[in-house]
Amino acid sequence: MPDEQYQEGWPQDQVALPDTSSNWSITKALQDYANPAVTAWTPENSSLNLLFDKPTMADIDWTGEHDPTNTGAAYSPAANSSAKPGWMQLPQPGTLEAGEHGSGYYTYGTDQTGKPGTGPNGQWGEPRAAETIAAVADRLATGKEFTPFGVGNTSLSDGGAFNPHSGHRDGLGIDVRPARLDAAQEPVNYNSNAYDRAATQRLVDAFRATGKVENIFFNDKNIKGVSPWPKHDDHLHVELKR
Repeated sequence: MPDEQYQEGWPQDQVALPDTSSNWSITKALQDYANPAVTAWTPENSSLNLLFDKPTMADIDWTGEHDPTNTGAAYSPAANSSAKPGWMQLPQPGTLEAGEHGSGYYTYGTDQTGKPGTGPNGQWGEPRAAETIAAVADRLATGKEFTPFGVGNTSLSDGGAFNPHSGHRDGLGIDVRPARLDAAQEPVNYNSNAYDRAATQRLVDAFRATGKVENIFFNDKNIKGVSPWPKHDDHLHVELKR
């Protein structure tokens, strides 16, 4: 049956018919299928847009050449001018949609002033710290390993002294709350009835599985993969490799 008769009566505004022009052939179609056109990479279509906000992406030097005016630091209304070169602020949960890369955690804490609402000021560090947190959040966000967790202090934007911590100056230390049985976004001590030891073990395992962790300090001796340290009954201190 000729194509013209076969196609007659089709709803051509709804059905895509083969290109029967002189430029089309079954051989060419098979070649195009086997060798699809490769879309050139650009910052606009990069998957990094799932992790970093637009100001951060705009601040990255994609040429690979050093630009002393380009710090690589994420935008923040507070203290951005004092941020250490290359550091970024931990993406805040309010800027991430459910299911988005790295959206499975919440944040808590304050900066060195102790004032409510200042937590983000104390959540700066190396980009790999943020990526490690995001990787753990992705692993624990859904399914049978679902483990909501809270991220507290990392470092101040300039790496300065961060009272009451003796450390937290290199952008590689991360405070994390243990898991709770009720999944509430509240503090918990490992001796508390609300403490979820099994979920906390999953949390430790997830951080260890990234291959980026040097030490995890926490005082529950029944948790594998941690070391005891004074004043670490109610939070884990995750120290990344340098």
